[in-house]
Amino acid sequence: MPPRILEILGSISSDTIRVLPCERLNLDRIEGLVDYSELESINKPNQPFEVDVRTDWTGDLHSVPIPSPSLLRYFMDGSRRTYRIADIIVKDHYYPLIAGQVGVAVVEREPMSGRLHPLRQYCSSQTVLAIPPCFTESDSKQLQAEIERKSPYPVEVLRYKAETDKDPVDLGVARIMREMAANEVETVIRMFSDQALGNGRMLVVDGPLRFGQSFDVTQFRNVIGVSKTFLPSLKLGKGRGRQDVGAVTSQLGQAHRTCVYKSPHDDRVMGVWYVRLRSPSNLTGPLQGLIKVEIFACDQQEREYGFSPARIDTLSRCLYEHRNVTPFGSDWRWASHLYPVFAAESYVKSRFVSDVVFKAMF
Repeated sequence: MPPRILEILGSISSDTIRVLPCERLNLDRIEGLVDYSELESINKPNQPFEVDVRTDWTGDLHSVPIPSPSLLRYFMDGSRRTYRIADIIVKDHYYPLIAGQVGVAVVEREPMSGRLHPLRQYCSSQTVLAIPPCFTESDSKQLQAEIERKSPYPVEVLRYKAETDKDPVDLGVARIMREMAANEVETVIRMFSDQALGNGRMLVVDGPLRFGQSFDVTQFRNVIGVSKTFLPSLKLGKGRGRQDVGAVTSQLGQAHRTCVYKSPHDDRVMGVWYVRLRSPSNLTGPLQGLIKVEIFACDQQEREYGFSPARIDTLSRCLYEHRNVTPFGSDWRWASHLYPVFAAESYVKSRFVSDVVFKAMF
């Protein structure tokens, strides 16, 4: 019988590191954990970033012509499952070992029939192990080599950094999230290189476009980020015109959008706005049925003057048209889900092994 991952870890560091088996928990099922993707995406939008638009304006999408076929062709989701699989003691320091499954899936909605199918050449999944900073780069490489030599399970070894004011569990999960984001960026770049993306073949990415790494923003010209959740206490605007996101979006009617706000991010410029997919009268809360949308300003005119209202209206209407059918009863976020994104998420999660099988690997 081949050795388990923890046995391999213990064999290369038995004199300096004590491995303490613990209850192997699926961290994604524990209430109260931080939404890591949301924390890493916080960047306050400031002034309106749309050509010739009033700060108090909201757009009605009902009269916007529906492009046929839709401009939105591909839908991508990156998903993860994370587990606390053991604790270790190193020189009187106590650290958790965090393992996970990360995956990316892209589905295509056929422009005429509307049918969905996965693009398997752009779908991937992997097992990762986040180890604490007490392991040197050399230790990490040795562990990786030993796992590849002794274990039948491919596992990518990652290191997370120590921060005195943060929980190591959060740091380990965040490191796995960054690996997932890196896979998403790599997938977009591959689609760009394959010339799969274009003005009429845009990609919708589930979640914010703040991947925490460098890339050529022009490769993301035809990429839209859509978030089902957002921080309602985030401030929009400047000076006396500042308002909380929740105060602005809770007033939106069905098929209405806010104006675009400028959101600088590193050396890039991004536009952010909000769209209501469903009437609040049919939902249980004023912030249900809303999505946050992000796109990059790629050319000089957009970076200086903002986005064309006609373009934002068209993209918003395309997103609105993808709200049905709904995953009602299958996902508590159903009111803010775009169905093709839900299909991509379901597909990538179907490629993960069960909790029982995954824990048995370690």
